Amino acid sequence: MSTERQPYIPPKVATCGADFLSQLASVRHVRANPLKTWPRAMYEARFYRRPPMPILWVMDVDALHEIYVARAEEFPPSKIAHRMFRPLWRNGVATSEGEEWRWQRRAAAPAFSPKAVEAIVPAARHATAHLSKLWLSPTHTPDIEDDLGDLATSVVFETLMGDGLGVDEAKFRRDARAFSLSVNAVNLADVFQTPDWTRPLLGQTLHKPSDALRAHVAQALAHRQSGQAGSLLDMLATATDPETGQTITPERLQNNITGMLPAGRDTTANWLAWILYLIAHDLPTQERMVAEIDAVVGTAPFGAEHLEKLPFTSAVMMEALRLFPPAAQIAREAAHDTDLGGQKVRKGMFIIIPIYAIQRHRDYWDQPDAFLPERFLPGNFDPRTHRYSFMPFGAGERICLGMAFAKTEALAVLVTLLQRLRVSAPEHEPPMDFTFGGVLRAKGGIRLNIAPRD
Repeated sequence: MSTERQPYIPPKVATCGADFLSQLASVRHVRANPLKTWPRAMYEARFYRRPPMPILWVMDVDALHEIYVARAEEFPPSKIAHRMFRPLWRNGVATSEGEEWRWQRRAAAPAFSPKAVEAIVPAARHATAHLSKLWLSPTHTPDIEDDLGDLATSVVFETLMGDGLGVDEAKFRRDARAFSLSVNAVNLADVFQTPDWTRPLLGQTLHKPSDALRAHVAQALAHRQSGQAGSLLDMLATATDPETGQTITPERLQNNITGMLPAGRDTTANWLAWILYLIAHDLPTQERMVAEIDAVVGTAPFGAEHLEKLPFTSAVMMEALRLFPPAAQIAREAAHDTDLGGQKVRKGMFIIIPIYAIQRHRDYWDQPDAFLPERFLPGNFDPRTHRYSFMPFGAGERICLGMAFAKTEALAVLVTLLQRLRVSAPEHEPPMDFTFGGVLRAKGGIRLNIAPRD
């Protein structure tokens, strides 16, 4: 891989010192952005500990294979993450374990296959056309992340909920935005691993915003008519585990759809916001994307036939995910005393997989902090080599079920936007800071100049 010019180096989360006083001072960042408590060693070492905390941070790819694949049963998802999201998912797929998780995953998988999710392209185009007009309106001040969140909500709403199901889309959007605000507020009970009863005392919980979303889903399901051929809702409603024949009950269907709604909002909106931020600061990359889009799609509506024909645009999307993964860390938990890559692990110990640090790790990436989309072009990127150093959607059997949905939606939105407008960086920008709750965000939001295409 080579580049003829100096690459753009975007802002990054600051590291803290490794000495005791620096570590102690970093505690003030725990609520707003725990990534700021990470020392430089997280980006250079294979393992990291911070005594006396019962936590092991794992950056070693061989150990990550053990966690995700070879010994996955020994390192299940953290109970802390489950208790945080259980008000949303209840007994749905994201908060289930063992066979309860496996049969739900198998049953839902066909609805999220790459071929099945092609059906979201028209909804993504329609929502993006509306957003383009909004952003180019002189009476609207763009709020990049929230506007893209509303777009993603509209796509999920149209794709999953459909028309004629009795749901108020405007109220649904407001409730989805309220959920996002709640999930991005770190609860100190989860940080310090205190008992469940302390969560309402130490921060926000997701009960109230989850109940609001669940009410919309209940209304949609009450109005649903079976046999809506091809609709994602109908595919999920009639899902059957191919191995056991077990079917999704109405209660579990409601819980899974309730959980999928915000999951399909925040991650995709955050991903798109960082893509636009990066290409606004790297105009040659933006022009190369536009040239590719013009050559392949032209002025025609983006369609499923274009999904595999935009290699550079897709590479930009992947590089944005590498630099700014929405899920910046993942927590697992040791099921018993064991050894992991030479590290002694005690039962109940938290195993933190710092995706943000791994995807900027000095051992795995050339110029790890640089924005270099070329590294993901065909012939430059080998997924096998980077199986555990590039994991924006996770890895192993619990890899994100909605991965194909998110990729298809993001590409459709990005192409449709760049057919209509250009983005650039404001002339005077304050230094960027970051917050991290559900996803990694720019503190104070992302601000861009938006103009119509010439």
